Amino acid sequence: MIEGVFVSIAASYGVQRYRDVYVIPPEKEQTFPFLANKQSESDKFRNIILGDSKTPVLLFSDLSNEKLAFHVLNNGTVLSLTDVEHYEFGTPGSENGGKLTFYYNYAEVILNYIIHPNSSVTILSTVDGKRPDGKPNDLEFSVTEGEEEPVVLPLGTEIISYPGVTLPKAYLELVESAYGFVENSINVKQSTEIIGLYNNFTQSHNTFYLEPHGFSLKQLDDQVFGLMTLSKLESADTLRVLKSWINTANELGYMGNQIDNGSIVLSKIQAPVLFQLIKELQDNSLFKDELPGLSDNLEFIAEHTWKNSIGTKGLVEVKWLGNSNGIFGFEEATPKDSSSFELFCLLGDMSRVIQKLHEASGNSLSTKWGQRFNDFEATMSKYWNDENKHYGDLVKVKVESGPASHVPVILGLLTEKSDSLKQLLENLQQDSNFLPFGFQYSEEQGVRVGTNYLLIKSLKKYSSLSGPSQELAHNLYSISKNHLAAVIARSNRATKSFYGRYDKNMKQIGQKGHPEGTLVFNIMSNL
Repeated sequence: MIEGVFVSIAASYGVQRYRDVYVIPPEKEQTFPFLANKQSESDKFRNIILGDSKTPVLLFSDLSNEKLAFHVLNNGTVLSLTDVEHYEFGTPGSENGGKLTFYYNYAEVILNYIIHPNSSVTILSTVDGKRPDGKPNDLEFSVTEGEEEPVVLPLGTEIISYPGVTLPKAYLELVESAYGFVENSINVKQSTEIIGLYNNFTQSHNTFYLEPHGFSLKQLDDQVFGLMTLSKLESADTLRVLKSWINTANELGYMGNQIDNGSIVLSKIQAPVLFQLIKELQDNSLFKDELPGLSDNLEFIAEHTWKNSIGTKGLVEVKWLGNSNGIFGFEEATPKDSSSFELFCLLGDMSRVIQKLHEASGNSLSTKWGQRFNDFEATMSKYWNDENKHYGDLVKVKVESGPASHVPVILGLLTEKSDSLKQLLENLQQDSNFLPFGFQYSEEQGVRVGTNYLLIKSLKKYSSLSGPSQELAHNLYSISKNHLAAVIARSNRATKSFYGRYDKNMKQIGQKGHPEGTLVFNIMSNL
């Protein structure tokens, strides 16, 4: 019976056509063209020298051509690990860090440390204990950088960063907490279940992802802003997660994004927010030599994102497929007779990012993307309502205002000399959804940290460039940056965690432990 069905199908369609329809697509679904040569490799451990009889208990070398040492002193004499009563190395809190615990003379010392690729070191020390007779402990614990005077560590907890960060102590603790939180959110699966269009199957290789303890990762897109935080000081783990993500793109033109009970669901490629991360990495010297090696992957994803987003009418028919994020969050499929201005802007920005990537490696594909950006600029006027002076979605040919009207400013798409930039900044300032600490998509969704991080970056750029909008941009930048940082700091003090959204009353919304909230690190240390 089964044989007869097969012969009947083959006879009706022809063998080749049968293969084209029923065999080749399922084969392609399990073929991932970039996986073999773009896997994340383990980096060697940072240069840490354990103390011997003549050195401190820990010695970090290659720190700005100096040495950072952790000392234990007993009446002025430096002790080594062989002198202490007991010591142990715990599971590192990060790929590029570790934990040392030792005991001596009724004192317990715990050192958690992160060593960043730029050779800076963050140390969290906890010193506890006292002599049985209640007298002060005669041990002294200190950290020395080069020939500088040692910093004596008191009883209790202390955070020290080398090189030092010139921030108020309250904010220093906040940004260190934010960075440590996201650094310790790296996870790895040795095998991953994949839900495809035709079959479900297992990939048997390490897959890295960013998911804090207790936080449910619903989409790979949700990692974008956490990776922006991680990338500021660390490249190895950032690339591990990035490569794992982009390696879910298969020959069928599908890619992983949504997560269903721990399994990655493949769907048609539409990943515009991925290129907001790439845009961030392009401005970071840590990734200068790494991004060119990913150009083939990113070209493949960008090309499919472009083609899957644009309808038969070209750039005036741009639609979400309903399986990915925009800058405001998850986007449902765009209704019939409508064109998404947000996605249109993201495609324009993606074109600039890919063009810049190809130009850096001398790839002629940069010309294609340069032309696409020109086409984007030429089509902007189709989304402009000249009567009310705003951009917006196209709905049955009419331009409708909404949150998307502010996307050109959020993404920094306009030049500082643009005639419409000042108008758009005024529109943003006058929008009832623009609060002192950021722009909210709606009262229900509140102020999203990631969206407003992009906005603050753009406002900073415009405030530094001479033009008719410079002063207004500077005012909006100062207000938004300081207020958003204060809201996150207040929430962190109360909850000891991070959130991705806040309501108009500055109360946290959504899942606790959201990696997006760690962008306060970028806001306070870089913007």
